Amino acid sequence: MKQHMNELERKRLLDLAREYRSKGYEVIIEPGTKQLPDFLAPSSPNMIAWNKEETVVFAVKSQSTLTASPELHDIAQAIYGRRGWRFELVVTNSRERGSILTATDEVLNDAEIKNKLQEAQLLSEQEFGEAAFVIAWSAAEAVMRNIAEKERIAKEKVSFASLSKNLYVQGVLDKPQYDVLTEASRVRNSIIHGYKEPGSLSSIFEKVVSITYELLTQSATA
Repeated sequence: MKQHMNELERKRLLDLAREYRSKGYEVIIEPGTKQLPDFLAPSSPNMIAWNKEETVVFAVKSQSTLTASPELHDIAQAIYGRRGWRFELVVTNSRERGSILTATDEVLNDAEIKNKLQEAQLLSEQEFGEAAFVIAWSAAEAVMRNIAEKERIAKEKVSFASLSKNLYVQGVLDKPQYDVLTEASRVRNSIIHGYKEPGSLSSIFEKVVSITYELLTQSATA
């Protein structure tokens, strides 16, 4: 099923098409089922590009759509290990919204948070580090917002800085957890605003995943 692209994603997709055509690749934007091999037909990549050496399958996402894109796992799994094929996940620099949340936004529930963590771990295993980190972060922030709302510690729509500080002061987060999540927030901001993160994301990624599972367990037993 095709996902509607926003303006920023569409612009990045067209830029990629021009770039790869200039390198001599054949390009199809938003290929239909008949233009895809059988193993990719159930998925919905945004573009494929190929030459004599390789075929590249693209998914273009912004921060807002990255965390709600289950098809990424399907595409990555379909291509994984196939000689001459590679998957490129391109994350655009999202525009800031005027407020943290709108009146229609709904925080992920516990089951959805667990699904996000599983999706993030699969992407990490396939070396899509930045995408995995952003999805793991969305799960971490969701469980924190749910706990804060449940315990009436902070309102759902406060900033992350205020949210984490309140949870720390109230004893929901211990100092090591608070420090990790504060650093993770900085990394998340760096990624989505188009800056490079020096070194590997694997360590901070694993810590965020671990803390999120801990908070899920804590919330369930509270």
